[in-house]
Amino acid sequence: MKSTFQVVLDNQIVEFKEKRTPNLRRLSMRLLGGNLFQLNIPPGITDDQTMSFVEQNKLWLLKNVQSDEALKLSHKARLQFLGSPSVELYLDSDLHKKFHFEQDILFLKQLEKSCVVEFYKEQAKKFFKLRLDYYTQLSCLEYNEFRIKDTKTRFGSCSSMKNINLSWRLILLPQSLIDYVVWHEVCHLRYMDHSKNFWNLVESQMPDYKYRQAQVRKMQGFITTYI
Repeated sequence: MKSTFQVVLDNQIVEFKEKRTPNLRRLSMRLLGGNLFQLNIPPGITDDQTMSFVEQNKLWLLKNVQSDEALKLSHKARLQFLGSPSVELYLDSDLHKKFHFEQDILFLKQLEKSCVVEFYKEQAKKFFKLRLDYYTQLSCLEYNEFRIKDTKTRFGSCSSMKNINLSWRLILLPQSLIDYVVWHEVCHLRYMDHSKNFWNLVESQMPDYKYRQAQVRKMQGFITTYI
């Protein structure tokens, strides 16, 4: 095997750079950046064993590949918001607070990702609350508490105490997909499972829920690596 090589995992090209270390006891890997990973290989490990290790860690690799579409902070950059790059970023050092949002322009005191994350969280809390209230009123169901979470693998949840959690990262998606996740969790207020009754309730308001569900899954890689 060459010192550098590529592997296609679920239509995603992943690159590897080998590093052979005499005193190493087991195979390991780490992200170097983008889609490039370093493979640390101990003595005596064959190419077949290395490829088997890569395949066994496919999910971890795909989860940690950094998308080319990741946010690059710069003056007048456009931010992904509700499914499109609709928010323009402006640097304004005279601001008295971290950020100010007005008419699709996000003014930042400093070009820091933490400020953008705070903006997304603020917008998510407002927008998700509106959609949550809409669907609970529509279905005559009630929730106890609503919280915004910073999760990458589970975008929504509903507890037995009727507390609903939603990931702020959903604010990157179009409203139709946000609505699917919100409605999905609202349906759990009645059915705390994924039974036929649960899916029938989901379908009652969203006949195309399977399509929306597939689109959310398709977009998962993007919204977890964008910022």
